[in-house]
Amino acid sequence: MSSPPVARPTISLPVTMSDPLSISVITPSFNQATFIERTIQSVLGQDVAPLEYVVVDGLSTDETVQILTRYSDRLSFVSERDGGQADAVNRGIAKTSGAIIGWLNSDDVYYPGALAAVRGYFTRHPDVDVVYGNADHIDEHDRVLEPYPCEPWDPARLVENCYLCQPAVFFRRRVVARLGPLDTSLNFCMDYEFWLRLSSAGVRVAYLGRRLAGSRMYSANKTLSSRVRAHAETNDMLKKHLGTVPDRWLSNFAHVVLAQRGILRDHGRLRFALQASLLTWGAALRWNYALSPALKRLTWGWIKGETQAWRRDSPPAAASVPPRRPTHERSRLRIGLDISQTGTRKTGCGHLAASVVGALQNHGAPHDFLLYPTFGNAFWDPAGPGATWQPQRANFRRWPMPSTPGEARDFWRPGRPGLDAALGHPDIVQSFNFHCPQGLTAARIVYTLHDLAFLKEPDWTTEANRQTCFSGVFKASLYADLVVAMSEATRSHFLEMFPHYPAARTAVVPPPSRYADALPGPRPPACEQLTPGRFLLHVGTAEPRKNLERLIEAYTQYRNRATDPLVLALAGGKGWLMSGFDLRVRDLESRGHLVRLGYVEDVALQWLYQNCRTFVFPSLFEGFGLPVLEALSQGAAVITSRVSSLPEVGGDAVVYVDPTDADDIEAAIHRVTADAELWARLKREARRQAGRFSERATAEQTLAAYERVMTLGRYSGRPTLSPAVSVYGHLRPAQDERDEVTRVDHAGQGGTSQAVAGLPGA
Repeated sequence: MSSPPVARPTISLPVTMSDPLSISVITPSFNQATFIERTIQSVLGQDVAPLEYVVVDGLSTDETVQILTRYSDRLSFVSERDGGQADAVNRGIAKTSGAIIGWLNSDDVYYPGALAAVRGYFTRHPDVDVVYGNADHIDEHDRVLEPYPCEPWDPARLVENCYLCQPAVFFRRRVVARLGPLDTSLNFCMDYEFWLRLSSAGVRVAYLGRRLAGSRMYSANKTLSSRVRAHAETNDMLKKHLGTVPDRWLSNFAHVVLAQRGILRDHGRLRFALQASLLTWGAALRWNYALSPALKRLTWGWIKGETQAWRRDSPPAAASVPPRRPTHERSRLRIGLDISQTGTRKTGCGHLAASVVGALQNHGAPHDFLLYPTFGNAFWDPAGPGATWQPQRANFRRWPMPSTPGEARDFWRPGRPGLDAALGHPDIVQSFNFHCPQGLTAARIVYTLHDLAFLKEPDWTTEANRQTCFSGVFKASLYADLVVAMSEATRSHFLEMFPHYPAARTAVVPPPSRYADALPGPRPPACEQLTPGRFLLHVGTAEPRKNLERLIEAYTQYRNRATDPLVLALAGGKGWLMSGFDLRVRDLESRGHLVRLGYVEDVALQWLYQNCRTFVFPSLFEGFGLPVLEALSQGAAVITSRVSSLPEVGGDAVVYVDPTDADDIEAAIHRVTADAELWARLKREARRQAGRFSERATAEQTLAAYERVMTLGRYSGRPTLSPAVSVYGHLRPAQDERDEVTRVDHAGQGGTSQAVAGLPGA
């Protein structure tokens, strides 16, 4: 359907600064003395230059102007009558000249490093016109309420949901020159209208998976205090732009009306669904003059779904779910384990989960373990939940879980009632797949942290994956009772990125190699192209951080230099953001110099580790580096990177390289393959180093983590921003958590055995 023509606002723009990456920030303000100083500090504390900051005040009658005057040597401001928020922003744009524009309301804040990250992205991507990132909802006391529900860029999805958080959006001045400024006729949705205008014009938009800003939500907030009016204005705007209002927005309007009337779902599910349906129909008739078939199906689904959910969440029979035991009887714990990724075509998360669960079973752990074949709604085994890990001991049993993705979404919805009972009244629930459950009232949450590569360099992964991972880790920083990292490097990175989380609630539990022995076996059919001892090996899913492009560059140099070069074998599934890689290696493949094996099963992978001349793993970043450990456990000579967690895994039994230097990688390959003495020494040291990461150690450290989390009080979450957040940006835990960190850290000093168990300060 074609959209009706919409009048485009106009604005007179000044000449842009000579620096093509200069930044201008505009803050519209009116009677925001309570918050504006924190807003100002969050801008002036950014480490970028040149930075132009303008505050456009609408003749405030409180202390706003006095506060602005105190900062007049570092910002520009005017205090004059304007036509509302959109008009104030437009005036600010007209008064500035930066090539990149940010708009920050006078009650919101930028997080430290936000502008540097945005400028860096614009620098690397000159064709991108708009960059947006993640954000938080914060309250009037600067406490994080929840992550803003940002999503990867999808123009079709934007029509149904405004998933861009306005203070976390930045755009080039050329966009305003081309498409006009904000629509001054709008009081609430001027930002959403602007995003839709950009989208319909085909502007290049990029999603940066990093927390950039805090958007304040409180009772006096303009949008919160007038939600029905705001949604009505949004529907008017959508009608004007699209010719019809999407069903999602009609539904939103109905739910806002119900909330204003104090009608809650908890007061009666079926009644709520009926009233929401009637109001949605009324909204459809008001704006679209008709009920679409899709809307009828949607509202009928509410009624049917709420009826089924009520039945499903009814208290289960005592025979199926044992009652929760009193605390004094619980020396034997009931522990729920996520095994959702242990099924078909396992990769990192799945292998870790399988190795930990297997280690606990083989170690004879004395607790009762409930295994959850589905966990959260971001991952679903293509062969179904039945393909996941199967127990072999009586105290390990698979727990009945949803059998379809739709049921899983409802089962794991945030805050659903009765989640503890539905999971079998566990004392502890451990996540392995980035999902952090919300709604548990009694069980402790142990959250397994694999890595933060998606924050280290957002370009290394897809926007969908980045959003899923960030959402899970962020929720863990708010709700997890213990965060278990795979390495000390990952633990430190987590505390650096989420400084509000107490260090005393973190642990380091490295995984074991999944190969218990190094007994040689016959060459599997998948490896028939390879001659034992005559190939180099790399293992890993094809993705940017695995550094395959630079490995190929180094390998090409090695072939040109070596008198009898070896074949390079690449084992690992097809990943993401490697569209040009096939062309890059086609010539090497056609000449028989390179063999791409794709995803290989464990038997074939073990043979590859045992029979390669050298294992080469020049990764740019790892949360642990399981392929390195697996190669060491099979006696391989290993070359790997001197970054992140890899030195913890390799110790002194590997040759380290700079992963950003192809010459260094090539020199290491040539040295290890040509120097027989060095090669033999690496192979001798390999199994000794791998022995430090035994299955027994993983089981004991995991059990110690369970004991540790049960001695701690439940984590309160909801961190508090310090008053100087806009200068320093460090999120702090509430006072009781800060006291707990101090108390535990002092109590744990000098404990060698605790450090070995991976529980700092335990």
